Amino acid sequence: MPISVRLPPRVEQKLAEYCVSHKVSRSEAVKQALDRLLEAGAEKPSPWELGADIFARHERVKPTRTSRATASGCCANACRAR
Repeated sequence: MPISVRLPPRVEQKLAEYCVSHKVSRSEAVKQALDRLLEAGAEKPSPWELGADIFARHERVKPTRTSRATASGCCANACRAR
């Protein structure tokens, strides 16, 4: 399907340089760029994947059942004291 797009001069120049250096037509370069853009948008990373490097730096021990009960008891006592 034919499509027409107006490009700013800066983008048109970069596209021309890319096409010469990679020996592809402008149409082929635009098709490849759109394919990459649409594939990347379809494969959005999960929240865990986005923060994996941060989570790894701040690993902590999972709370045990006892520590959770103690913590919730402390919170309840603090609320009652008010």
